[in-house]
Formats: sequence, C-alpha cells, structure tokens
Amino acid sequence: MASTQAVEAASDGAVIDVTAATEFPSFVDENLEDPKGSASPIQTLSKADRKRLKKLRKRALNPITDAECSGIQTQLEWLEFQKLYLAETGNAAGETIGPSLSRRKRKEENKVEGTHHRDLIAWMMERIGRESSQPCVSSKPGKRSRSENSEDPTDNPPIPSWASIHNPAALESLIVFEVSVGNSVSMQQIQDSLGGVISQDQRRRALSLPTKWFQGYVPKTLTDSLWYFASNGKATNTSKKARNEAADHPPDEIETAAAEDDFASGPLGKGEVSLSSIDSIPLEQAKAFVKEHGFRVMDQLQGDLQLYLETLTDQEDQGGVDNRIFGMDCEMVKTSVGSELARLTLVQYDSFHDGKLTTTTIMDELVKPYNPVLDYLTRHSGITATMLEPVQTRLEQVQVYLLSFLRPGDILVGHSLENDLMATHFLHPRVIDTSLVFRHTNQRTKFSLRHLSTCLLKKTIQTGSHCSEEDAQVTLELAVRRAWLGDTFALPNASDRKSIFPKWSKRKIVGIGPAEWLQAHITNHANGIHALSYDSVEKCKKPVLAWCKGQRKAQMLCCHLNVLDETEMHSLEQSMSDILKQVPLSSMLMIALQEGLGKAREIFKTRRVCQDPRSSVGWTEEDEDRWKMALERCRQGHVLW
Repeated sequence: MASTQAVEAASDGAVIDVTAATEFPSFVDENLEDPKGSASPIQTLSKADRKRLKKLRKRALNPITDAECSGIQTQLEWLEFQKLYLAETGNAAGETIGPSLSRRKRKEENKVEGTHHRDLIAWMMERIGRESSQPCVSSKPGKRSRSENSEDPTDNPPIPSWASIHNPAALESLIVFEVSVGNSVSMQQIQDSLGGVISQDQRRRALSLPTKWFQGYVPKTLTDSLWYFASNGKATNTSKKARNEAADHPPDEIETAAAEDDFASGPLGKGEVSLSSIDSIPLEQAKAFVKEHGFRVMDQLQGDLQLYLETLTDQEDQGGVDNRIFGMDCEMVKTSVGSELARLTLVQYDSFHDGKLTTTTIMDELVKPYNPVLDYLTRHSGITATMLEPVQTRLEQVQVYLLSFLRPGDILVGHSLENDLMATHFLHPRVIDTSLVFRHTNQRTKFSLRHLSTCLLKKTIQTGSHCSEEDAQVTLELAVRRAWLGDTFALPNASDRKSIFPKWSKRKIVGIGPAEWLQAHITNHANGIHALSYDSVEKCKKPVLAWCKGQRKAQMLCCHLNVLDETEMHSLEQSMSDILKQVPLSSMLMIALQEGLGKAREIFKTRRVCQDPRSSVGWTEEDEDRWKMALERCRQGHVLW
C-alpha cells in the first residue's frame, strides 16, 4: 500500500491529505478487524462480484473534482458496496470510506460566502437517510436554482458552484461547530491549532475555505448565515421567469419615495441636450437669471448665499408618454460655508430588457465652488485640487442647465437624493429616493448604496473613492428593477427570515451551546430539537461524543462555542482531537470560525450614536478606519470541512 502524502495545514481552499489518484490511501486496510470484535466471516466472491466491488471501490476512493458530485451517489449503490466489501474483508465499508468535500476544478477562484455553507448543510440534510436510486448531479450545472413552485426556501437547495461532494450516499450525519473567537485570541492561532489536530487524522480529507460571512455594514453572527433563509415573501426575485412575466405585464405605476405621486411607465425618450450644452451658457447671464428668479428655502444655512431654482411646472406635461427617468448623483467638497457641489452626473434610462439595463450618460460635469475649499474629501468624493484647478463651470450654469433640460414629468432617481438637490440648489417635483424605497417598514435605518448594490445587484462599488457616474447608474438600476419586479426585489427583513430547523422537525437534531444562543435560535422555534445548555468548550465535549455515535446518534448536531482566551483555545484543540478520533467516517464535520464579533458590535453601536445629528460627540476618520477594520475582521472568517 502506498502511504499518503504529507498532510499540511490548508489555506485558500487547499485540500489536506492529498492521495495519488491511481493508489489507494494507506488507511484502507483490507485486513482491518471490526472494532467491536465481531468481524463477519470472509466470503469468496464470484468473479462478477469481485469486478463490481473493484469498480465501486475505485469510484469511492477517487474524487472527481470537476463534477459537483462524484463517487457513490445513490443509497442503492452504497448498500451494494457495503455488502460486497463486508463479504470480502469482513469489515464495514463505512469504517474506512466516507463522504468528503473539495473545491471544484477550475472554480478555485470563486469566492465563498456564508450562505454557500448554509446551502450545503441544507443539501446534505435533504439526503441523509433518504433512499434514492438517482444520482445527485444537477441537470443544468452552473444554473442551479430552487424549485420555482416551491413555497419553502429550503426545498431543493443548490450545491455552490465551487463545491464538489464525494460519496454523498455514505453520509449518515452532519456535525457543525460554530466557533466565535474573542479579541484576545487571533484567528490564525485557531486555524493553526485546528489544522494541526485535523492533520493527525489521516482517515479524512479536509478542506479549508476562507469565507465571507455577511454583506453590508451590520455585524452578523455565524448563526445568521448558517441557519436562516430569507422568507419567500421577501426574497429577492430576479429569476428569468420573473423578468419575462414583468416584460409581458409591465407595471402601470411606480410609487415615488418622496411623494404619493405616481408615474406611468412606457417608451422613454432620450434627452435633446448635448453634453457640451452647459458650457454654452454664459456665466454672467446665468447669474443674472438665478438672481431674478431664484429664492431661498426654509432651513437654508445663513452663510449659504446661493439661491434655489425649481423645475418649471407650467410646462405642458406629456402624460407620462415622453417623460424620462434620470439617475442623479453628486460629489461634494467641504468649504468655509459647508458642503458645496464639485461634480454632478445625470444618467438617463434607455431600456430594460431581459434583466439588462441600458443607460446613457447625459451630463458629467465638474463644478468649481465659490468659497475656499477646506477639505476635498478625496477619499469619498474622488475630487482633488488638480481636478478642479482648470474648471470654469459654476453652480448657476448647472442650475440653468437643469431648468432648461428637465420637464416637470421627468423623474430624478438618487440615493439620499435630498443631499444632491441641496448641493445643486434645485427643486424637482417628481423624485425617487432609493434609500427610502429599500428601507424596511417602521425602521429608521437606511441601507447604504454600496450595501444595496452588493446584495441586490451583486455588484461591488465604491471600492476606492466614490464615482458619481457609477453611483448614478447603480441607483437608477435599483429603481428600475424595483419598478419591473415589484416588492419582491428587496433586502430580506430580519423579522421575515426563516429558520431551517423546523423543516427537519422529525429528524433527530441536537443543539448544544450557551443558554442565550439556544433561546435565540433553537428553542424559540416550533421543532423537536434536543437543546443542551453548556457554557464552556470543555463541557461540550461529552454531550457531543454521546450524540455523534451509537444508537443515540443524531442526524445533525450543531454546537456553538465561544473561545475567548488562550485557555479555551487549548480546550478546543484537545476536544476536537478527541472528537475526531471517535466520530465515524460517515459523519461530515464542519468547523466555522468568526473573529471579533463582540468588538464589531460595540463599535457599531457607538458609531450609530456619534453619527446621529443630535449627538455632541464627533466621529472622526480615525474612528471610521477602526470601525472598518473591526468589521472586516468580523466579516472575513474561515471554514474547515
């Protein structure tokens, strides 16, 4: 027998315990004795049975990493393999061969998110104990989705595109450890510690995966990512079927966020003004016009001497047929009188077909402030002194341009649009503010444009400084998709989420962890889960071992552990070592790691208070950097399968 290659701690999805494809692992010993001392008598197999056993054993021992499932995939084949293996060796196949997880070939660069592990857990639980004669490979790899007719989000969970599951039919139970790492213990220490423990168990293949636990700026727990689905009523609906239905039945109206006014959808014409039109407006004439027709507004700062203009409402309204939709975004700089406009972008909606938005950039102008610039806010605005130095365009030219270009029936779309309109000193009757459209009912908190883009459009924006053209396009796309797809195109509300546990209420499931965790996520749901309260890592070992083998063996065991110091880290290392030695190969183990949740939540609360306009405590850029660092450490975790 050839020995396995040296086992190393894995990182970036590397597989621990790599075995040559043409050789059997050293731990497969055909003369192994039954650990219970009751090995079955060895039988002589027929030539056909020996050939069949050889074929099944080869499949069971050699993963195919360019397929989402490989090895023995059906219960019928697994039972056949066990019978033949037992007859030839006198030992159970499950003592030496089990399920495993690896990265798909050519999918090594795919990012791994917490919801992917949730889908894997749901997929495995759907198949534990299920008799099936059909392979588990999806009919359309790369386009997997839950059943469109299903009312339960846990039905037909997909296998993530990066994952390859070997011997799924051998899976009898699933053990999930959530490990929340305190600030005094680094994630790297935990990874090194557990990597050393896992490397000692040469029976198993192990996979190490850097994982992004959540999106956005609100710190979330491992449990939020692993055990909850968004309810169907609030789930984001961007399927092709939904898009086609929307195209066949376009919405007659869309509710604006700033008024109860509606606008009818229909063919939208392009603007007639060219990009260079603003330069053709003489500055002195623009100033004279604003001085004659402008006005001050309520709550306007005393030091702000600029007058406001508004769209001419006495123009003939085209009844919505020729009205247009524009995405608007501005970048501001800090001057001696407050924030002043430095860049304005208008992006026009052209069409929305088969889920793709087509736009035209109508205006993208740099504007020179009148007052001395104290801070260009380059980090957020992207504006620098060099950019504004040659600029001649002033605010009055922008105002006159908007006045001559916009019709009263046109719709301006923006994110926190009031800030952009105050910067341009311009009023318009029909607007949509995406920060209000996507805000949850009865909640004051607004979601950032970056968060909405990441979660709903799967686009990452604002990776460096902001770009007003990019922000205007994203804002416009969010509003248009909401109009076409309806209220289902929204962020899931935490109160609407659905736990995956009630789905398997008739299964033998055990939850082990602190009392407050059990109360929040296990016992408050209607289910038949056994809940065991333990506060320390060391005390959890005994019940875990009791429920992972023998007649009491649970089909799923989920255990939440808090590792707050070095002592608990060493307890975790010893407990995992003992558990791995005794857990049968038919059980899949998942160890999920998250760092610094407590600190991130503490800073998050402080940040919210300090940024409240009523607060007298400031929030500096150093505070923001510290917050982002804590959030990123909490967001980026690790998983060992």
